[in-house]
Amino acid sequence: MMRSISGDKGVDIILDLLKQSQAIRTNLVENENNDVLETKEVEEDISSNPRTSLRRTDTDKDIMLSRKERLINQRKNEEDYNKSKSMIEGILNRMTAKDYRRLSEEGFKAEDLTIEALTIAVELVKDYKGSRGKESALDADKEQTKGIEKISTEEIKKAMEAENLPINSDSIERIKAALKLSEGIPHMDKKDVLYLLRKGLDPSIGNLYKARYSKQGNVAKDKLSDNEWKKLIPQVKEIIGETDAKVNKESLKDARWLIENNIELTNDNLGLLAGFRGLKKNYSIDMVSDRIFKGMKEGYPPEEVILIEKDSPNIESIVKGKDNITAKRQLEEIRLKMTLEVALGLGKRGIHIETEILERVVERLRLEEKIYYSEHYDQDIGDTEESSLKLLQLTSISMDEIKTMPIHVLGTTLENRRNQTMSGLLEASNSIIAELDKAKEAYEVFFTIPRAEYGDSIKKAFSNATSLMEEMGIENTEYNHRAIRILGYNRMEITKEAIEQVKAYDLSVNSLIKNLNPGIALQIIKDGINPMDIPIDELNSRIGKLNEQGYSSIDKYSSYLYRLEKEEGISEDERKAYIGIYRLLYQIEKSDGAALGSVIKSEQEITLSHLLTALRTDKKGAMDYKINDDFGILEDVSFKKETITDQLSAAFNIDSKKNMTSAEATYEPSAQEEIQKTLVKELLNNLTPGKLHQLHNSILNITSKSESEPRAHINVWETIGKLTTEQLLERINNIQTNSSEDQAFYYERLREMQEIYSNCDRSIHFLNDFQLPCTTTNLMMAGQVLNNSTIFKRLLGLFQDKEDENHKKLHNSLKKKLELSDTIIDNKTMTNAYEQLEQEVKAVIENEAVGEHIDFKRLTGLKSMGMQMGFLRNLAKREFYQIPLEASGKITNINLTIIRGKETGGKVTVTLLSEKLGSIRAEASLKDSKLSGYIACDYIGSLKILESQTEPLISVAEEEDISIKQLNFCLQQAPDTIYTYQNSPDIEGDKSPETERILYRLAKAMIHMVRLAEETDSAVA
Repeated sequence: MMRSISGDKGVDIILDLLKQSQAIRTNLVENENNDVLETKEVEEDISSNPRTSLRRTDTDKDIMLSRKERLINQRKNEEDYNKSKSMIEGILNRMTAKDYRRLSEEGFKAEDLTIEALTIAVELVKDYKGSRGKESALDADKEQTKGIEKISTEEIKKAMEAENLPINSDSIERIKAALKLSEGIPHMDKKDVLYLLRKGLDPSIGNLYKARYSKQGNVAKDKLSDNEWKKLIPQVKEIIGETDAKVNKESLKDARWLIENNIELTNDNLGLLAGFRGLKKNYSIDMVSDRIFKGMKEGYPPEEVILIEKDSPNIESIVKGKDNITAKRQLEEIRLKMTLEVALGLGKRGIHIETEILERVVERLRLEEKIYYSEHYDQDIGDTEESSLKLLQLTSISMDEIKTMPIHVLGTTLENRRNQTMSGLLEASNSIIAELDKAKEAYEVFFTIPRAEYGDSIKKAFSNATSLMEEMGIENTEYNHRAIRILGYNRMEITKEAIEQVKAYDLSVNSLIKNLNPGIALQIIKDGINPMDIPIDELNSRIGKLNEQGYSSIDKYSSYLYRLEKEEGISEDERKAYIGIYRLLYQIEKSDGAALGSVIKSEQEITLSHLLTALRTDKKGAMDYKINDDFGILEDVSFKKETITDQLSAAFNIDSKKNMTSAEATYEPSAQEEIQKTLVKELLNNLTPGKLHQLHNSILNITSKSESEPRAHINVWETIGKLTTEQLLERINNIQTNSSEDQAFYYERLREMQEIYSNCDRSIHFLNDFQLPCTTTNLMMAGQVLNNSTIFKRLLGLFQDKEDENHKKLHNSLKKKLELSDTIIDNKTMTNAYEQLEQEVKAVIENEAVGEHIDFKRLTGLKSMGMQMGFLRNLAKREFYQIPLEASGKITNINLTIIRGKETGGKVTVTLLSEKLGSIRAEASLKDSKLSGYIACDYIGSLKILESQTEPLISVAEEEDISIKQLNFCLQQAPDTIYTYQNSPDIEGDKSPETERILYRLAKAMIHMVRLAEETDSAVA
């Protein structure tokens, strides 16, 4: 075992350190100009102290930036760091779980937005959701007799919750302190403002407090005489006129006072004096608290909130120069205002205006405008970006128009359904609306129930729909009722086949409406696709693929498991059953339609029970289970130990060995299959444990009243398993849930984000160095890399104690991909290797995610491993590699960085923390076919072993005709992080292929050295 410094006597350590330090420094000086490999043996008597430190000289100064360039680079890095830290502080002070949820509903993952974009998004959410009108934030008494000290913590908490501000003890105390500081404002004098004017400070709560007690607010002793002032009045009036300040007795008095105190006569300074008088006159706790909450929503700490606001800029200056989205948003705001004013009057005349839709349009346009600018483009956008902005705006507006188009349009466009686009639907819709308006006929729209004025007529017109469905042998569901109405509106023949065709079409368009949010639309447009002009089925397919990118499925499942753990009143058997239902639907969706096709072909009802039977058939050839690249589903779906059936039946004694339904694998796609695929997808999107539990209990109540069987003997499978997918989705959608159920999940996500932000200083520098976007996810991943956390051990640990053929196959495939040291040839080869490894890791993780013993914590850990692998792949593109090295039966994590220098120069850095060798850091710098570097270790025994394993490096140098100028071995205390060098694109050379090849050969040789040292028998730290 390696001994710690803290375990040795202080005096002995100091003496030994001085002795070692002097010996090695002497060695460095003596060999600085030598062009050969040369090391000096360290005295034998120091081996008793394994942990020592040494400050080394800069051995790679020849290829580094000049001092001036490095200073400029360091200053820029600090500016970027301070900017990021400031924005993170603002997010911490402002963002709530409600904000997180709102962004999620709009298709933006808060953790994947850059800090800049997230700052803007939170500002936008606060702007719309935080307003409370004229009511005071604290609802304090209007009388000034209520002091600051009497405002309770509960009152502040209540006000913060109402204002959608994050509640924590620190914020509450700062609010109280800020209110206390403001108490002296009514007692301030005009001279106190001089403190602010002379120092150029904003009139914040803290600055006003300082101004009151500052001794620097002395007024001028030499005042202007009346004659002097009269001579200045014409010029002063002219200046005041230019500043748009009102020329009156008060403003002239303020102007004279400013001149006498040698303060510049400006609009801002005059405004500050006028604002100060108003603040004194109107001061109240209510007013200050309202300003505090408003300021906090804008990212200001309570004590830095501005109490005297400047005048708003001219409207024309705001509009001028803005892009099309901005102009459109402003136009929609004007339309909204006009609509709200006239809606009541028009309603009396029978004209109904959808103001709610228009409000959503305005909100969405604001969200798209600000996030789009921050995330993707600078303010000065080019022609390409301009057209993208217009297309994004058009897509957003069109989606809201589709929601309100008559459902008649599905009948009129049914024949050309496969080629139908959003543009085509809207064009057809406009023609129908024109005809209906001309005939003064009302119509049913996509996303609303029939209005009262024509609801009765619809009921009468389709009163026989139920009996019609009974005759045809189809389910009595709202989806079928709606399909019959669509056919009826268009006077089309109502047949079973026609109903299925319309229903498939209806579900497809509704799926588009639900899923084409701004975030998804943005990704499609960035890929060069116009969402308006591709067939709806193809558009839905693209949306589905985008939604499955990364670990979206695991996110969805994670949310489900979190809610299940928080749901009260659920027994263990029910909990297992609800997990089983989710796993069943998940496997059905990923079975490439085979399970659905089997049941449809057998002409059975599409119930969960029948789908489970089809999914579990083990007859080869009966069903074609395909390997899905995204999810790693196996060819033969088999379940060992506790199966889905086991979970569904739990203690319910279900016979899992009953005859399995078989069907041929090959079949033609049908409307019924389309319907069922959409229903299963919608079930996965809408299913929650709370809804399942409510549905189970409601069926139990009905069943126990009509039958003699006691409730206790009726299990989940007998209630929910007998429902068709269509019935299940309809009933799930009709269940009202408590909003706090979802809010708790988003609160947990916000808490995780806050935890990441609380310790992200080094991560910000790391991301800046490698030019990676500063997102919450990247901050977390960078932190893991800097702490030398590796997924490789954890990944291989997933296969411990698992002997089945499936896991053996996955383990062997993964282990083969982990042999990254053999691919150290060039950046392209390494990048390809990491991309293949990422796909392999994803398959492993998502296979484990649907295992029988999964829970929220374990699933979160799996997702973290997957994201870390993706992060390592991005780092590999920038020539930072984490490489697993297996030696002596143990896995060691090596961190390799390759930095290109000018022309033929460059540097290779290797760091690792080994259980056997301790902390190792090695650097090799190449310049003009000369190599210099050092190898440092915190254990003297390991250092000697490394000295004896230099053959690979020497061999490569000889083969490449490189002379070793200097190679030093030294003791060094283990660093806090595996990464210290600040990279910069300014130092990158031309990336000569020949130099790249040599650098990678040197890197491979250094890793080979470490491997040999690890495998040495004497390497026991």
